[in-house]
Amino acid sequence: MTDPSVWSARIGPVLTRLQAEHRYGAKIMSMAEEGGDLLALRTSDDVIVYPAYQFDDRGPVEGWHEVLAAFRDRTDVSWTVAAWANTPLAVLGSRSVADALSAHNKKEAVVAAYAAARRWAR
Repeated sequence: MTDPSVWSARIGPVLTRLQAEHRYGAKIMSMAEEGGDLLALRTSDDVIVYPAYQFDDRGPVEGWHEVLAAFRDRTDVSWTVAAWANTPLAVLGSRSVADALSAHNKKEAVVAAYAAARRWAR
């Protein structure tokens, strides 16, 4: 794996499960995890973390389930997806998928996700 600081710079802040539960409640986190609504990343020391851009003040931002569905068959790319989702994209007007979802532009974010998944599958 690449230097962890490289991933941190690309992904931004992360929350542990405990931090997310403290902020949003155990029930919300359980429902989001079971529904596939969150991108979970396993660190080199075997801790599961969640990119903070997936959350707003109330909990998980709507639309992540649909975005992540584009990559369901690619379980080996979670860190790459996390970095990609926080990278400005021309197709989104120089916004990231995370920004698009936060602005309630789910359709655009989902289209970008499926396009990326198709490119990566080649």
